[in-house]
Amino acid sequence: MAKINIACAAIAAATLMTACCDSKKCDNKNCAEHKSEAGKEEVCKDKCCEKSADKDSVVKTETLDAAAPAQDVKPVAEAPKDPAEVLISVNGEKLTRGEAEAEAEKVIEAQLAQAPAEQKQQMEQMKPMMKGYLLKQIVQKFMSTKVAVSAAKVFGYSISDAELEARKAEILKHFANEENAPKTFDELIANSPMGKEAVIEELKTGMLVEKMIKGEILDKDTTDYTKDVESMLQSIKKQYEMKSGPKVQASHILIKIDETMTDEKAKAKIEELKKELDATPAEKKNEKFAELAKNNSACSSKEEGGNLGTFGRGRMVPEFDKAAFEMKVGEISAPVKTQYGYHLILKTKDIAATTPPPLPSKEEVLTYVKQNRNREAVAKFMKNILTKAKIEVIDEFKDILPKEDAAPEKAEPAEAKK
Repeated sequence: MAKINIACAAIAAATLMTACCDSKKCDNKNCAEHKSEAGKEEVCKDKCCEKSADKDSVVKTETLDAAAPAQDVKPVAEAPKDPAEVLISVNGEKLTRGEAEAEAEKVIEAQLAQAPAEQKQQMEQMKPMMKGYLLKQIVQKFMSTKVAVSAAKVFGYSISDAELEARKAEILKHFANEENAPKTFDELIANSPMGKEAVIEELKTGMLVEKMIKGEILDKDTTDYTKDVESMLQSIKKQYEMKSGPKVQASHILIKIDETMTDEKAKAKIEELKKELDATPAEKKNEKFAELAKNNSACSSKEEGGNLGTFGRGRMVPEFDKAAFEMKVGEISAPVKTQYGYHLILKTKDIAATTPPPLPSKEEVLTYVKQNRNREAVAKFMKNILTKAKIEVIDEFKDILPKEDAAPEKAEPAEAKK
């Protein structure tokens, strides 16, 4: 299906209200370029040189990691709990422990059935852990789904039989080119651990929430995104130019200026190292440079003999950038002062510019910008209806409830500010 599954986005926004941010760590051993998930170039932010600047089910169930546990892992015996215990109640609708555990068992058994033989024993040992994880997911899903469906009905939305059949046909078409493709929707969902009725019900629920989100948020979005699109296009253009522009490979030695090393002492030290390098035979300069960097440099790149890898224009602080690009390959610079201290730079390679890729169209960027804004709006909408719903949950799952926004700080009286 080409269009965005808005219902999935809505339910995800509700169940994962603590919003996550994928933070990538950079290898600080050098300042070589890296690729981000979005395809943009990133570079180490080492202070020494950088600017501070499923065919089995229509509705997929989150897959568990079946990584091998330690060989001595044994299942922890737990006292049986009351299957009639109500785990969560949403506007009067209840989910019992027995119901949730039965659903979790179905998922686990389905995963065990599909697991390679060598992993089955390990997964059996992990069943208590898997079950606990799944129970929380099931309670979260129950909460967000019941709240969303209730809200959709209040707004007057419903799904007709014709709409349901059309969506079934659309989903079936998605698998049409696969080998042994199912010929009917019933055949497609035959192996789902959820069962046919549950799959159909979940499909209808997703469609209902999708229709609500479209009607209450997307169709009402009158924002002019022109400036956002132009700004993103400029940013992408700059990234492409930096990626395709000329690059250099270089190493450096840094003598930092700090509370233990004055400017005068740092300068004297870097000049001393420069003299030592000047007195080294040409064929041994690179080796000597790496040795001095390892023994003297204040940059983490010293572990690699000062090697900074490959970088393009604008990646380093201005003084360093200018020197590195104006030098000849094999040359060692005079001392270069930056905000971090004094550097000696050894240029090891020039890399010619390449042709940058074509920019995405304004329509493509507009779609991307709107999707991001819509996700934010959906998350806000879902949080709002969750906070208004009557939800009662046992202490074991209290953390699934949406977090309240922090209250704004009160202004201090004028007397207290003096």
